[in-house]
Amino acid sequence: MNNVTCDKCHVEGDKDSISHNGFQITKTPSSKDCARCHPDQVSQFGAGKHSLGWTKMIVAARYKAIPNDKMKASMCEGCHSIGKVNDDGGVGKCDSCHTRHVFSKVEAKQPEACETCHMGLDHEQIEYYKNQNMG
Repeated sequence: MNNVTCDKCHVEGDKDSISHNGFQITKTPSSKDCARCHPDQVSQFGAGKHSLGWTKMIVAARYKAIPNDKMKASMCEGCHSIGKVNDDGGVGKCDSCHTRHVFSKVEAKQPEACETCHMGLDHEQIEYYKNQNMG
């Protein structure tokens, strides 16, 4: 892992810091934390549609009509959190596509990484992709 230690991502002093083994570290690194080492990638993400996932979700009538927070979380927020606006102002959740603590570029480009969100009755892109590539 290129000698990347915990403190490179779980930095001290973020708004969501917790006490861990005698250190104050961020509980959930955001894209702003990732941008310290990967500014180009975070900038590219910010220029794409996925960065709008959270913002577009919270203003959508369908989302607003869901009666309780648990249903919103299970029905919408898991996938749309890819564009979540974090407490530190960073937009995005890199581990939506990159497995946490690995962050493999190769893995994130596999259709299975997309399948996590782009499947089912209202987001059937993976079904289209698989049918297109079966022949």
